[in-house]
Formats: sequence, C-alpha cells, structure tokens
Amino acid sequence: MTTSPTKFRNRVIEACEALLKRSSSFGLVELSEQLGFIHYTHITSWKRGDPSVTPLFKRLQLGFDKLIVLMQTLEDWAKAKGMSPVSVPYVRQGRNDIEPLPILLTPDPDIDAIWRRHWVPAGLSAKKAERLEEKLQKPDDLAVFVQAHDRQNCAECQAEVLKGDHFFLEQQQPVCLSCADLDHLEVLPAGDATLTRRARKFSPLTVMVLQFNRRRKKYDRMGLLVTPEAIDQAEESMDEDASERAVARKKAALARAKLDEKLVAEMTALILRDFPNCPPEEAHQIAAHTAVRGSGRVGRSEAGRNLDTHAIELAVIAWIRHQHTNYDELLMKGIARQTARQRIRESVQAQTKTWR
Repeated sequence: MTTSPTKFRNRVIEACEALLKRSSSFGLVELSEQLGFIHYTHITSWKRGDPSVTPLFKRLQLGFDKLIVLMQTLEDWAKAKGMSPVSVPYVRQGRNDIEPLPILLTPDPDIDAIWRRHWVPAGLSAKKAERLEEKLQKPDDLAVFVQAHDRQNCAECQAEVLKGDHFFLEQQQPVCLSCADLDHLEVLPAGDATLTRRARKFSPLTVMVLQFNRRRKKYDRMGLLVTPEAIDQAEESMDEDASERAVARKKAALARAKLDEKLVAEMTALILRDFPNCPPEEAHQIAAHTAVRGSGRVGRSEAGRNLDTHAIELAVIAWIRHQHTNYDELLMKGIARQTARQRIRESVQAQTKTWR
C-alpha cells in the first residue's frame, strides 16, 4: 500500500519533534535514521570510513519522490520553529588530515550542502551556539580496526594484515600501523573505565580499537591505542588512590541502591493505584523485577523511570504472562513467541481485568 503524501509528511514531522526533544540539533542524516530509512549501524560504519557503506546513499532505503518530500518537510518544519541552519562537514580524522565523508552517489554540491545541514533551536545564547557549532565540526576520534578476515594487504607497503592484526582506514583503503605511524602505541584493552580514562589523559595520542561484531552488526570498542608511558602513569595513579576509589564506589553503590528502592516503592504504588486488586506483595515483586538496574526491562527504560502509566502496564502484563499462564512452558516446547502469546492472550486479559 502506498502511503499518502500527507501521512508521510505527518510521520516526518513526528520524527522531527521526537529528535528535537532529545537532541540539540539534527539534519537529514539523523532524521533518516529516526525514520528507519538508514540503519544506525550503517551510519556508524560510514563515520568510520567503511567502504561497504560509503557513500552513505548506498544504504538509504527511500524512493526519490519521498526523498523530496522528506527534505522539503524538514526545511518547512524547521523554519516554522524558527530554527537556524548550521553547516556540518561530516568528516573523519585521517592519518594526516581530516577527510570529508561522502554522502551522495553522484556529486551535486547543492544537494550535498542540504544533507550536511543541521538545524539548531532558536534562542540559543551566543556561547551555546558557538559550543554547539564547534562540537558539530569536530571529527570522531581516530580509530583502528581489528582484521576479521584471513588477510588483506596494506595499501602502501603491501604487507599482509593478518587476522587479528590492527589496520587503519585511509581513503577507504587498509593501511598497516607502521605506514600509519601508529606502531609506537600499545593496546590498552577495554574493561577498566578508570584506567582507560587516565591513560587517555596521559597519552599525547589516543586511538580507538574497534572490531565489527557480525552478530550484533555493530562495532565494539576493544580498547585504546596509547603510549606505553601513559599506561605506566595510569597504573601508578591507580595504585596511589585505590583506597579512596574503593570508598567512593561504596558510597555510589549505596546512593544507587537508595534510588532503586525509591523507584520500586513509587512503581508499587502506581501498580496498586491502577490495579487495586493486585496483591500488594505481588505488586512489589513486579516493581522490583522490572526495575532491576541494567536488566533492559521496561521499568529501566526512560518511560519506566519516569513512571509512565503505559510502561507500568506493560510491566504488569509481562509479569502476568510469565507468572500466571503457561507461556514459558509453550516457549520451552519450541512454539514461536507470537503464537505462544496468541494462545495465552485471553488468560492475560482475564487476569488483568481481575486486578483492575
């Protein structure tokens, strides 16, 4: 079914409003991601210089007619809001210089300029506007990649870059660390945020180490390339204030526990307000379960932490599904999730009605 122009424009406007709530500025690239026309993993790869997604239009899933509507709707909406355009170069830090990131399949300066335009809110102070523009002009940190294939050759010296080795991307071509003048650095593996932060501070040059995760289709940070001296300095400073950091960690853990306890109490009260026939002990169990820090459950989402009524209702329904039906048993038998949910839907609705 073809979407009408009006419906499509309304969808674009809704996406613009959502972006404006969480971002200080955005342009067509970010709007296309918000609407699902470019996947965020492709944008991340593009910013890293990955040739498989460069230029970015290779991954744009949108027809020409809708693309014109998208561009015009964003501009009309931004102007109606009184927003101001700022040119964003979209660049990456190359070995010797900053490299522009190609967007279009066929060069067109006028269209390219539109795609490199961000809209910033009206009423920003001069200082805030200056800081924002400076941030938008800044390229991402330098990055090297872990070779995932059996081998490839350095574009300059033709040396083999074997599986597990590191390489730099220069003009979308692999360059070994020797040719990239980065072989004097050492890898500091990820895992200790404090050590990483201090090594970054002490090292005159830092480079991210990235590895593509095929299962998750995204780049994982594997660590940093820093100078050996920076690692030594960071480790020495860690030894010097180890006891102080232990005390700080304990205090932070207690503070988080108090916040979590407060969140669970507020969620419990909200559940009992909307589901007055739910047993109080079970309401507390639902709240405690959905609010577990780092669980990814609805209670830890932004809506859940803000005590959004719909989010709390989803948490209650999920609890009923697992605790008051044979849903888990059906999954264990190999029944597809959607089919299992269909089978237990009436039971979930009945229990929800009872608790209400």
